[in-house]
Amino acid sequence: MQVERIDHVHIKCSDLEESTERMENFTGTTFMRGIDYTADHGMEATYGPFPCGLEMLHVTDDSKSMGAIYAKAPEGVFALSYKVTDMTAAITDMEALGHKLLLKYEFGPIREALFDTKDSLGVYIELIDYGDAAAGE
Repeated sequence: MQVERIDHVHIKCSDLEESTERMENFTGTTFMRGIDYTADHGMEATYGPFPCGLEMLHVTDDSKSMGAIYAKAPEGVFALSYKVTDMTAAITDMEALGHKLLLKYEFGPIREALFDTKDSLGVYIELIDYGDAAAGE
């Protein structure tokens, strides 16, 4: 598996606005707000721009796939997202290492995959492949 870098860190919070403000004050950056994935994934998010690499997440509907996984977790660091060059090969490699694929999802050309690595690695691992999207470069 070709890992290029840690892309971002997922942080679960119960109060998205307050947590985002605190992180902005700490990092000195302005986060992107108003990203609502409730309809498809049961979550809302804010993002700290690169090189900050933070994603603050709040569960809004635990009946959705991502919301259900996140709802079970305590607040704090939930997952590390690694940028990979070939998502198909990376998924194969992660499964060969014994890690169960929990979800695959796409946001335009961006492909992501979340693995159940909490017990073995202490944190969930997400892989991200930006495809032709320039945002992750």
